[in-house]
Amino acid sequence: MVSKYEALFTPMNVGKITIKNRIVLCAMGGTSPFGLFDYKFEEKTHAYYVERAKANVGLIISGITPVKGMIGNEWLYEKEDIFMVPIKHMMDDIHAYGSKFFLQIGAGFGRVQGLIPGMDKMGIDLNKLMLAPSGNMPNVWDPTIKHREMTREEIQQIVDAYAKSADLCKKAGIDGVEIHAVHEGYLLDQFTVSSTNRRTDDYGGSLENRFRFVTDIIKAIKSACGQDYPVSVRYSVASKMRGFNQGALQVKIT
Repeated sequence: MVSKYEALFTPMNVGKITIKNRIVLCAMGGTSPFGLFDYKFEEKTHAYYVERAKANVGLIISGITPVKGMIGNEWLYEKEDIFMVPIKHMMDDIHAYGSKFFLQIGAGFGRVQGLIPGMDKMGIDLNKLMLAPSGNMPNVWDPTIKHREMTREEIQQIVDAYAKSADLCKKAGIDGVEIHAVHEGYLLDQFTVSSTNRRTDDYGGSLENRFRFVTDIIKAIKSACGQDYPVSVRYSVASKMRGFNQGALQVKIT
């Protein structure tokens, strides 16, 4: 081994868990253990993650799983049957190779919600889906569609759902959770950016207030799971935008 890479193969501690090395598989699209529109368990991700564990990855972080399903009013924490059977079996197989696993959980898309023709016929309540930190915010993909402001009650529902979901993760043997937070322009990111957060309550205004949604989630998870249960936060140090309603990358949805 080249000496300058030795540190990669030394253990590190997160809370009270020890990760055998510093090789981390970060979250990527399409690698959630759950389906995109529902919470059906994806068997293919089981095999995918076990292969990564066999390859000596120390920490595996899943692709994003929404805390609330896009169809209907399903919540992740209600899927105990999935967590305690297929997810638990997956964790046993991953742990057999000495790897650790964090489930990445997202709060939703907010104004970057993609609009698929016929969504209303799929049983999706668009009024509950088209949320934003502030009212009258244009949808990124179709600016003619405006998002409404999240109520404080809706914010608290998300915070509570994170705590309940993390507690279920812990019971299923998942080693920790990652909050998809200040990243990719999703809902929690929109709360932190002053141009999209024009609230006048304690979730808007100052930098501390704009980050309150995320910090409330962290505190709620720690309260439910204990101070030692690992919680990571996906955080981008900069947001790249061409303009207010135009991302850094050109994307066209047809």
